[in-house]
Amino acid sequence: MTEEQFEFYVSIITRYFLDNPPDLDEYVWPPRNPVPVLETLAARNEWSQKYNRADQREKFIIANNFVREWGGIFRNRPETIRDYVNSAHDNVLRGAAGIATWSKILCLLDPEQYLIFDARVTFTLNVIIESSLVEGEVAQPIYFPKLTGRNTAIVAARNRQAQIGGTWPVAPFFEGATLYPNYCSILFKVAQRLRQRNMPEVTATHLEMMLFARAPILAEHIWRQEDPA
Repeated sequence: MTEEQFEFYVSIITRYFLDNPPDLDEYVWPPRNPVPVLETLAARNEWSQKYNRADQREKFIIANNFVREWGGIFRNRPETIRDYVNSAHDNVLRGAAGIATWSKILCLLDPEQYLIFDARVTFTLNVIIESSLVEGEVAQPIYFPKLTGRNTAIVAARNRQAQIGGTWPVAPFFEGATLYPNYCSILFKVAQRLRQRNMPEVTATHLEMMLFARAPILAEHIWRQEDPA
């Protein structure tokens, strides 16, 4: 990714959050028994502290419980979680496969350095990117990859998007080993810009949570759009 490309993403995401300021109360998780957002942030740090004090066997148990109980991902095989735990920081180079799981485990390892990346986050990022384009502009390979998710609103919105707006071609620097490092670098830089623009408390983790929280709302908006004339 060139400096110019990096600045493009930082600028449009910063502008989005300046126009739509982060409000952590929007973050509702888990859906069936939501926890106040400050408690959620505290819980993430507590999980991380336990994880980093544990031996390898205990790390596997903590990571498995964190991904299932807090992250809501139940389909991983035990050996997959064990591989992610053993790989530690090397997970950052894995690419999109399994990223919703292993990025959560990276956040256990260091919540100040790593961010969660999942289907909701990438969906919101792609909506922000699309909204920055000039009307009628041909879609370029500038998007984040579309990840498989269980949220029916997002699935429906993607299908609808294919009907009314075409595809979201993925940028080459958001594929393979460069995806996750570039994603994190962009959000950390956006947070820094926002702190310089009268949002002194905002962090990259807050932005990640807002991208997650706003995905269903944006998905419903796309799903309800009418066919072009």
